[in-house]
Amino acid sequence: MRTFRSFAVLPAALLAFALSTPAQPPDGSRFAERQLAQMKESLNLTADQEARLKPILEDSAKRTLAVREKHGGAGEGRPSREAMQEMMKVRQETDAKISEVLTAEQKEKFEKQREEMRQRGFGAGKRGGKRGGGRSQ
Repeated sequence: MRTFRSFAVLPAALLAFALSTPAQPPDGSRFAERQLAQMKESLNLTADQEARLKPILEDSAKRTLAVREKHGGAGEGRPSREAMQEMMKVRQETDAKISEVLTAEQKEKFEKQREEMRQRGFGAGKRGGKRGGGRSQ
């Protein structure tokens, strides 16, 4: 009987925990944090570079979310041509700002990573390409 009570209480406790845990902020900050962590690892960023890149990535995430909201929200089918163009402009401006912070060697590696993503069908510039393919590392 004691085991049954434990199993009955567990779902209620999990639900209470889930409801008390704050949702992801709508400003895209978690996406920016993940992107910064990935860049830190793949490009061997210095602490100064991390500090300079964080606001650039946060601004990019906010601007991208604003474009999505402006054009009907995220997850509602394929973005319109206009939305894709606006998001591509945000990405290009962000990449230019990122490049100003990186060393020549890091820029080369960053640009190579971006090109690989485009070839796999992620990011701006390749409509209709493969989507959702496995991540290779």
